[in-house]
Amino acid sequence: MGKISLSVMECLTLEKAEKKQLVEKLAMLQRQIRYKKIPVMILIDGWGAAGKGTIINQLMIPLDPRWFIVYNEARVTHELRHRPMLYRFWCDSPADGEMVLFNNTYYKEIYKRARKDGMVPEELIKEINEFEQSLIDSGTVILKFFLQISREEQQRRLETLEDNPITRWRVSEEDWKENRNYNRIASHWNKIFPKTDTKAAPWTILDSNDVNAASDTLLLKLTTVLETVIRKKEEAERTAAPLVPLVTADAEAAKKSPLDQFSKKNILSKTDYRNRLRVCQKQLRDLEFLVFRERIPVVIAFEGFDAAGKGGAIKRVCENLDPRGYRVYPSSAPTDEEKAHDWLWRYWRGIPKRGHFSIFDRTWYGRVLVEPIEGLLSKEDYTEAFGQINEFENQLVQFGTVLVKFWMNVSPEEQARRFQEREADPLKHWKITDEDWRNREKRDAYVVAADRMFKETSTKDAPWTIIDGDDKYYARITVMEAIIKAITASLSKKSQKLL
Repeated sequence: MGKISLSVMECLTLEKAEKKQLVEKLAMLQRQIRYKKIPVMILIDGWGAAGKGTIINQLMIPLDPRWFIVYNEARVTHELRHRPMLYRFWCDSPADGEMVLFNNTYYKEIYKRARKDGMVPEELIKEINEFEQSLIDSGTVILKFFLQISREEQQRRLETLEDNPITRWRVSEEDWKENRNYNRIASHWNKIFPKTDTKAAPWTILDSNDVNAASDTLLLKLTTVLETVIRKKEEAERTAAPLVPLVTADAEAAKKSPLDQFSKKNILSKTDYRNRLRVCQKQLRDLEFLVFRERIPVVIAFEGFDAAGKGGAIKRVCENLDPRGYRVYPSSAPTDEEKAHDWLWRYWRGIPKRGHFSIFDRTWYGRVLVEPIEGLLSKEDYTEAFGQINEFENQLVQFGTVLVKFWMNVSPEEQARRFQEREADPLKHWKITDEDWRNREKRDAYVVAADRMFKETSTKDAPWTIIDGDDKYYARITVMEAIIKAITASLSKKSQKLL
């Protein structure tokens, strides 16, 4: 009882000279990590009083604090309670060349739920494995350590801390509760380890009954891994093939695409439009209050051709909403800070809390639309992106998010007319750029890329809705009615669960 299922690494105390040499090597490796732009994420979990603070302090001594951040386990705030569990870890994930350490991690959430329900939450484990794999795919190095001590040693340390007036504050009732339930808690961890001990992010279990030996062993493990990672990065740089466009124009395929099939019947008169717009905007306003009351997050994603009506549709959706309840995120070329993180990082930061709307004017789908056409990513990254997108959206849906995805379509003829209109109108001239005309020349390539995108990412819980945008009035009303339908269905489903 109480035995940890994974093998515990034997820890050895280094001689003073060996420790000095190791510390100097780690400082040098951090500089190389910075130069090579390799993000590093270190997770330290373990028993209360296992020595996490001491080990973290010793780890930080040789490191440059400008490129090293420690995040302690914090009480979940009101704000965080209304966001997906991994939201803050996505936001705090390391940038290129940065080392981030989490003291007590998202694995504690699995443990807490297992302790409460008696079962390991499989969906949460799946999300964590996907989170780690996504970071690893983007080049992040993940090291996971668990500090193991015996029940007797934990009790002795807690008593020692409690007997000292200076350290008494460090011991909580939760620590003693953990000690009393040591065997049961160990059984929960033993269910967690095998399910999260992956090839790319394995666990290292350290015997922390001797804190100094555990600290020395962690330092040794860290330097060994970083040396290997740097060597592999240098080899990859030497052998890397130049990036090339992965999606090119295919005129025959474009002709068969649903994006090039247009209906001339999808037209609304101005009178019909105004009447239906008034009804839709009132419904959306009423639904916004219900969404807030029921704490349902809403994500609305817009993709499509330039001048297809994304901005006009977004304006009409938001026109009658309470501005405190929504935010629009225009997605342009990534900033330097965004490029230094995993490509999904900037979109996770825009995920709404429960009861609020996030509206994305262009989205994470740029990864499989723009980048493969412009030759900005490798074939492997392109292939992986579809799975990463589906995992991302599935996590949102599992959290209870209403996710609506629109492709705003427009015919080549109507697009050309709108471009010319923008160029001729001084008030609209800012809307048209040389890049818009350049992208228009690549329309067939975008059609090929979009067709694959629909095939790979139109799922049961997150389907695509293609909007015929040649008539702006029709497009705007269709968008609003689709949003109303999706939110109403979610509210209905929630009501049924309460019955």
